Amino acid sequence: RCPLCGIYYHYRFTYEYLVNGSEDEETLTRLAPTQARAFLTEGEYERLVAHHQKSLAHPEALTRSYAAKCLVAHHLALGDLAAIKELLGHPNPDVIYGTLSFLASLAWDNLLPPETAALRECITDLASSSDQPIADRAAYLLKYGLPGHQR
Repeated sequence: RCPLCGIYYHYRFTYEYLVNGSEDEETLTRLAPTQARAFLTEGEYERLVAHHQKSLAHPEALTRSYAAKCLVAHHLALGDLAAIKELLGHPNPDVIYGTLSFLASLAWDNLLPPETAALRECITDLASSSDQPIADRAAYLLKYGLPGHQR
């Protein structure tokens, strides 16, 4: 857990002994508040969600994108599609990209809940965005990700 901002990370270390030399690997993955919720009190969780809401206006693009991903996870857990639509319509492209990226990661793992089909109209509009990464991510979701699609 970061002592400054309270964000949780998952640390994984693997080691494999081989005759001609060993291999080890370390990974550090930043967790969304929903992924770390079991380790948080309700107050801590709410403070993290509020922190991510403020971070949508952060000067760093990666921070804005990560905040959007965390908020999408939170709103999906609540079933709040209206809040996700707001993120998809956000004036900052990094927030939109983070939102689409999180939805695409769920789609990749075949974990998008059926109710996300209601986001199709918003995502269809984004597929014609002049911002190419946003358009590409939206097109991916339309083609492969939203419930009701054909693979």
